[in-house]
Amino acid sequence: MARPTRWWVLDLAAVVALVLALAGCGGGTEEVTPVDDLDARPTLAAIEGEYAAMRQEMTGALDDAFGPNTWQVRPDAIERSRAACDEDPNGPGTSSSWAPLFAEEVPERPDWERAVEMVDQVGARYGFGGQRVLIDGPGGVLVAAEDMYGGLYELGIARRMVLTIRTGCHLDQPAEGASVPSATPD
Repeated sequence: MARPTRWWVLDLAAVVALVLALAGCGGGTEEVTPVDDLDARPTLAAIEGEYAAMRQEMTGALDDAFGPNTWQVRPDAIERSRAACDEDPNGPGTSSSWAPLFAEEVPERPDWERAVEMVDQVGARYGFGGQRVLIDGPGGVLVAAEDMYGGLYELGIARRMVLTIRTGCHLDQPAEGASVPSATPD
């Protein structure tokens, strides 16, 4: 039995979104060079501390520019979760993600670009680059950027502002005899 006609529209939309995400469509900041070896990355605890500070700085910059906002996590969401990842032949690591923060107060449409630029500037100070526009339309905007450790932030603006951050794969503890790099690049 064939699927209803409307399903091809959803399939097409999913493919377009994937192609745009993989192609890095849109402008943005300078690309970052990935660090593939987990031993050459900071520990998960170190990077979580850096990303928490970045998240606070991003929401603070938006509040300073557009007025105080109440950033919150959905009541039924888990504040932070961890998952095993196996990106390194030397052993498994762990990735971490925070529940998306959302704010009800949204800048006016003409200010969305400024909000995106502000978040990009904060992200750049924490080693994020190559910000790409995933969606840019009259109803909303969604941008994303990665750092050299595979971390990702996304900022979406529509009826709400939503900020999502996740780490890349990191070791919980440094490998024996390994020197631990700084979480924030120089």
